[in-house]
Amino acid sequence: MLAVRRNKLPGVNGLQLHSVLEPKIMLMASAKSSKTLKGFGLTDVNGLKGQNNPWGIDKKYGGKPNRNTKINNLQSKFSSAFGGKGARITITKNSEVSKDPSRPNGFPSVFSGKNFTTSSKNPFGSGLSQSSIRSIPFKFNSNGGAKRGVYNNTIDIWLGGSARKANQFLMLQNYNSAIETTSKPRSDGNPGNGQPAGINPYSKFAPGGKKHSKAFLKVLKSRQNVKVKGLSGTYDIWAGGSGNQDGVETVSYIKRNPGKSQKTSGDLNNLIKDAVKRKLIKSTNKVTNVFAGSEIWSGGVGAFNELEINVNRKTSNSKKKNNKSSAKKSQPRKGKSSSSKRNGRRK
Repeated sequence: MLAVRRNKLPGVNGLQLHSVLEPKIMLMASAKSSKTLKGFGLTDVNGLKGQNNPWGIDKKYGGKPNRNTKINNLQSKFSSAFGGKGARITITKNSEVSKDPSRPNGFPSVFSGKNFTTSSKNPFGSGLSQSSIRSIPFKFNSNGGAKRGVYNNTIDIWLGGSARKANQFLMLQNYNSAIETTSKPRSDGNPGNGQPAGINPYSKFAPGGKKHSKAFLKVLKSRQNVKVKGLSGTYDIWAGGSGNQDGVETVSYIKRNPGKSQKTSGDLNNLIKDAVKRKLIKSTNKVTNVFAGSEIWSGGVGAFNELEINVNRKTSNSKKKNNKSSAKKSQPRKGKSSSSKRNGRRK
């Protein structure tokens, strides 16, 4: 459900990469003062790429969002977060209203990775295989502080495909105003009024009014009030049905009882593993991008998202073997003194 998915983005400046001992990429750079963007625009904040990413509302399209129009007054402010290790985006202006319940009018966000031709000189390259990732430590703060509007605060992980289009989307939502303020959310798998794509895990009926089978109701129950290893909070999982965006399968973990101030931290790799274990995400799909921002249907002014993210890769088996073999060669044979001792000097 990301508005960014078909926008073509220009090139970017690079950022510093820091590695220590093992393959570890830290997305850090010198902190910059805040910057406000009107209309589509890009900026760099501490190694992350910020984008004010509107979908214009055009009367020719019946008031529905259209990627190709420039009519949109969405405005966002980008600034430093987490002591200069992350980025913050705050929505400062938006009077547009999407009349398409399944399509937002914008996705102002920050991201790590490469999207189209724009990159944060990313740690994911052309895509990191899940087996090569040791951990993806992150901090994600947001708020439900907007006075009015239909929007969410979400992390969106792109899986598989390329920098232009993913095969699957895995979302972790700190807040979704449509769920928090709607007494009867849709349950048929079609996103409506800003609700997540996928089947409501508390639904009893399939599209068309047919009751779910007992077996599927058991599956849906396993998606309720889920605890993910290494992540704070509990989640309800929305998945399946016909609620996919742009033909891309979408899985959404929605935080329960988020409150006005939301903080989530831990290891995103554990989220990916949890989804794979539930057979919601394919283990063969590579990780290409990680976004944090707000999909907006209306309002949302005052809402903010903060993201800090790092990527730790596993050490390859070949390197481990080489290290072990070199360690064995350096050890003196039993019963004989080393050359340094025999010669009475240090090497």
